[in-house]
Amino acid sequence: MATHKNWFQSNICDRTNVGLDLDVTLTKIDDWNLSTQWNDAVDNVIQLLVAHNKPIYIGLSGGIDSEFVCTAFEQRKVPYVPVIVDTSGNQAEVKYAYDFCNKWSRDSVVLDKTAGDMLKAYYHNILMRCHGYGDNSISTYIVGEYAKENGGIYVMAEHLIDEKKNGGFNVGCNEWDFYNDLLLGIDNTHYFFNYTPEISATMIRKFPYHDDIQKCKSEFYDLPYRPKMKYEFGPAYQKTQYVLRRSRYLTHNPHYIFGSRNEYLKMLEAME
Repeated sequence: MATHKNWFQSNICDRTNVGLDLDVTLTKIDDWNLSTQWNDAVDNVIQLLVAHNKPIYIGLSGGIDSEFVCTAFEQRKVPYVPVIVDTSGNQAEVKYAYDFCNKWSRDSVVLDKTAGDMLKAYYHNILMRCHGYGDNSISTYIVGEYAKENGGIYVMAEHLIDEKKNGGFNVGCNEWDFYNDLLLGIDNTHYFFNYTPEISATMIRKFPYHDDIQKCKSEFYDLPYRPKMKYEFGPAYQKTQYVLRRSRYLTHNPHYIFGSRNEYLKMLEAME
């Protein structure tokens, strides 16, 4: 996952076979300023992304995270293209993506994919090449591939808010955040909410702490609330995916947890 001066990296590209646990490395960089305010940190990330001088493609899933990133570009009048993956399994969520584009009169790239297309991408790329677990990363790969084919960069709205089952959050990430590094190259996919130490630190420092993470996001981003949604394919899709996944013997740990909010912030401060 591309970040500013590679301050945040994973070991996903070392996974040439099954069995490698996800590991993450943080590196202190010269212009480290963890006291940067949220809006300034967002401004800086967008400026750094623009400095690549390539078309910017943002995966617009319909989720509140990607809507915030697109809204930030809209508010700053920075050119970008939202890319929507439209498939039978995401019809509830993708409606929010189309509503966003209508609201801002924004043209989008729509990639229509069948359930079969999604399964093929899952098997050939996620399971066979990444030796990975994450089926939710299929769309991430599809958008990244489109950006690469069109000479651009893909901006992904991923973050370190790791929701707990009993409410609240830890700070952490998952291997599927990084698959595109292995599949499409380390300069393809850019990690918006962790692109700089400043935006990472201020997001974790300021993020609300309610049991309902979607409520936290709505409050933090100042965007309308929506429930968390997952892809919902039919029984045939689910059965085929189960069979495909069972064909791979995966026992490694796909998660990396830094710890609590305070533990993560203290770790960053200790690196100064």
